[in-house]
Amino acid sequence: MKRILALIVLALFMLPTLGIATHAAAQAEKGPATDRIIWKSVSLDKVAAALETGDIDVYLFSLRPAAAQELTGKPGIKLYQAPSGLVDIGLNPAPVMIVTLPGKLERQQPKSSV
Repeated sequence: MKRILALIVLALFMLPTLGIATHAAAQAEKGPATDRIIWKSVSLDKVAAALETGDIDVYLFSLRPAAAQELTGKPGIKLYQAPSGLVDIGLNPAPVMIVTLPGKLERQQPKSSV
């Protein structure tokens, strides 16, 4: 039983190193380089036209459905679909700890701002 447990622990420590070796092998081939990158702000209603004219090369945010349909099938433009959104749940926040000098630690409720 101890041997099995030891092997499991060893395997858990060795698994992350396998990912590093795979990642390093994937980066062995050098890709194209660029001399400069220009970041632009484009309003949502002008994104489709900017992509079509070549004013921008990449748009990383969501498009309106009508703009996406307009760009679908156009030569030189690839659309990628990905789930997006933000889910935030704050459960059991930590209590407020107030330290009163000279070093005494006390739990106090935060004072009301009303």
